[in-house]
Amino acid sequence: MTKKKKRNVWTKYKTLYIIPYDKFFTYLSDDNRVFEYKDIKLDVDKPRMQTHITKNNVCTCGLSTTHFAVQLGHKQTTPHINAWHFSKELSIAILMTSDHIIPSSKGGSLVQVFRHM
Repeated sequence: MTKKKKRNVWTKYKTLYIIPYDKFFTYLSDDNRVFEYKDIKLDVDKPRMQTHITKNNVCTCGLSTTHFAVQLGHKQTTPHINAWHFSKELSIAILMTSDHIIPSSKGGSLVQVFRHM
């Protein structure tokens, strides 16, 4: 049986800017809904992004977001923001995602719906 080669998720994106976690919040509007940095202005009022902005940034596995990156996906023309953990020990970038806690179909509010994964 052949082993599957691990893909480096970082290479799927064209990175425009990398912002350290603690500096990221200085570029948010007072209501945490708009991100402005250099020539970029993005709406971050989406449930998954609000999870990274408003909740503790520690994942269930113990890792935490170290940087945010303004990136373009394959064939995308509009940038978006991804949360990343840069591990010096492993020399790897790990994409921080969100997971459902209580689905909205089961009565979960937007605040309850997502957690770091």
